[in-house]
Amino acid sequence: MCDFCELQKRKIAGTKLHDEVKAEKLTAELLSHQKSYQGERALYNSEREHSKLHRKEFRKGKRTIDECIEHISMDYGQSIAVPHTTDQLGGTFYLHMRNFLLFGIFSVLDNIQLCYTYDEREAAKGANEVISFLHDFLANRQIKTPIIRIHADNCRGQNKNKYMMWYLVWLVSTGRLKRAEIKFMIKGHTHFIVDSGIGHTKRELRQSDVFCLDHWAEVINKSAKTNKAKVVTGNDVYDWKKGLSHYFEAFAGISKFQHFVVDCSEPGWIWAKYGADDDTWKKRKLLKSDSNLNLEEFKSLTKYLSTVGFKGGKFEKEKGLFEKLRQYVKDEWKDELCPDPETFKPPVRDKQLCPDWV
Repeated sequence: MCDFCELQKRKIAGTKLHDEVKAEKLTAELLSHQKSYQGERALYNSEREHSKLHRKEFRKGKRTIDECIEHISMDYGQSIAVPHTTDQLGGTFYLHMRNFLLFGIFSVLDNIQLCYTYDEREAAKGANEVISFLHDFLANRQIKTPIIRIHADNCRGQNKNKYMMWYLVWLVSTGRLKRAEIKFMIKGHTHFIVDSGIGHTKRELRQSDVFCLDHWAEVINKSAKTNKAKVVTGNDVYDWKKGLSHYFEAFAGISKFQHFVVDCSEPGWIWAKYGADDDTWKKRKLLKSDSNLNLEEFKSLTKYLSTVGFKGGKFEKEKGLFEKLRQYVKDEWKDELCPDPETFKPPVRDKQLCPDWV
């Protein structure tokens, strides 16, 4: 439900009887908002259908990979609280639970929703996580088309920020893609295909017991043919924010724009406009003009990225889980979900290189 739409309707109803002029103004604002989100929705549906057609033609041999355009939808789903059982005990209702996070990426060309899921102790829900998962998806997708279109919601901490724009410019500037577009849905009207896939997991969850990430992955995989789980850790999240900051300039006023395009015809630049009904593109150069720029390191940035690693939980919450929730967890999962924070030691893992493609 859109807060603006509902509040605006209430304002109109409250002023209609005693102030017609103000009511007309509020109605015009509401109609303008509706026109904007309807235009964005129509564009989203059109671009998805476009990519579906490319998928059919590619499978029939009528279109090459270079001629295909990928469409990607991505978003975080609601965290699930564990332990979760079909006969959930009432005593857990008022307790803090362990949370498993889920980030979904739906590919039209591959016709699959990859669900990256992880323990809240492993990583957060920020730009590093979103870019790391998107990069992993792009590196491992089946149909590696050089042109991608992305739709996401307006969350500034995750999707709509300078780091995401830097990342897309980096992809195109280094030749990994020829063109990248990202568009953000209007706040309050962001429901799209990823939410449908996550809805399937919730239905399957109602009839499932979950005590660990492997259980949760099984639920995801069983929930729909197009859903595929990928369990990740803090070692799968890379510090893209730090790695990219050496090469790019800040992007002021990013929140005002809805559409962004990066094209290989002008590496280092990005075009932005206010929305689907805006015909004027504004051009910004994000790549620094630095004669000391190390081109080899820039092109091979993934080799130099450090992992975020195991984040860990807040001590007070971990203590509460150990003292109060542990009794509701089956014995074999007690130390995994609710370890003693006084003696718990973070996992030691070998460093792994960031996935990549050329």
